[in-house]
Amino acid sequence: MTRIKIIKDGMIYLKGKIITVPKDEADESIKEGIGVLIDEYGNEIGGDGEGIQEEHKQKKKKETSLTDILKQESDVQEIESYKKGVNWLEDEYLGNSWKRLKAKNLHQVKQSDFLFQLFSPTGEVIGKPQIRDNDVKTNITLLVKAVKKDKEGEPIISYKFIDDPYNRRDDGYEDSVIEESFWIYDVIQDGIKYIVLCGDKLENHEVHKFYGTSVKINHSKEFDKNLMCRGSANLFFCNKAESAIKPLPEKEIIPYVNGFIKDNNLDVEKFKEMMFEYIFFHPNGLIYNQPKDYMLLRHAQLLSGKEEGYPLHFFLWGGFGVGKTQELECVDHIFNERYIRSSKLNT
Repeated sequence: MTRIKIIKDGMIYLKGKIITVPKDEADESIKEGIGVLIDEYGNEIGGDGEGIQEEHKQKKKKETSLTDILKQESDVQEIESYKKGVNWLEDEYLGNSWKRLKAKNLHQVKQSDFLFQLFSPTGEVIGKPQIRDNDVKTNITLLVKAVKKDKEGEPIISYKFIDDPYNRRDDGYEDSVIEESFWIYDVIQDGIKYIVLCGDKLENHEVHKFYGTSVKINHSKEFDKNLMCRGSANLFFCNKAESAIKPLPEKEIIPYVNGFIKDNNLDVEKFKEMMFEYIFFHPNGLIYNQPKDYMLLRHAQLLSGKEEGYPLHFFLWGGFGVGKTQELECVDHIFNERYIRSSKLNT
C-alpha cells in the first residue's frame, strides 16, 4: 500500500486528505494530478510521480544488486573449480572467441588469489604438422600479474596476457606468472599458417584435426632501418588432436597385410614389387624406377622419418637426366609435401 495526499477536490476525497491506497491506484492518481506521494511524516515527495519513479529505481537497484551477488557467487564457485595453469572451458557462448575468453579470464582472475588461463576446446585447425624441435619443448608465458607503485606508493596491479605488450619499466615487476611448456608445430590451413602448441607430442606427422583456441599475436618485422611493417602470427593452443591415420599396433601390422593380400587375391611377390615401386609412381602414370640399392635406401629414409620424427633431410646430387626432379615430383604426389628444387645448382 502507498500513502498519497489529495491536491485536487474530487467526488470522493477533498483536497488535503491523506489516504492509503494500492500502489497502482497511487500511480494513477499521481499521473492524473489528483494526488502526490508523501513520506511517513506527511511531507510531499513529488507532485508528478517522481516519488513513485524513484521508488521503482530503488527497487530495480536492489534487484540489480541481488543479480550482482548471484554472479559473484557463481564466479567464486567457478574459480574454486579451476586449477593453477591452463583450464579448458566447454562453453557455447565463449566458443573459440579469444576476446570473450580473455574478458572472462580477466574478470575472474581479479577475484582469485592464484593465476589461471582459460581456453576453449571448440576451435578447429586441420593440416599436416611440421615439428620445430623434435627433442625439446618450448616454454611460453601465458599470463603475468604485474605490480607497479604510483606516486603515493600504492600498488597498481595489471594482468598481461599472451597477446598484450609487457615491459617492466611501464607495467612494473612480475608478481606471479603462468608459464607452460609446449611442443611447437607449424600447420598450414587454406594458405594460413598456424603455430600449434601441444602439451603432448604427436604420435605421427600426418594430417591432423586440432581442437583448441586460436589467438592472434601482433608483431612487427623490420625490413630495413627505416621501414617497420606490422604483421601478426596465429597461435593455436591445442587441447586435443586427431590423426587422419590411425596407426596399428606393431603386432597387428603383418596379420593385417596378410589379410589384405588374401582378401584381394594378390600374389605376394607382385604385392611386394608394387609397394616397392609405390613411391616412384609419377602423376603422369609412369613409374620412375631407380637401382634397387638406391630404392631400398630411399624407403629406409622415409620409414625412418615416420618413426623418429620430421624433418629428416635427403641430399640428392647428380647430373642431368638421372631422374632427380621426377623423384621429387613422385614423392610430392604420394605424400603431398612441399619440396625445394634449385635448377641453377642442379640439385
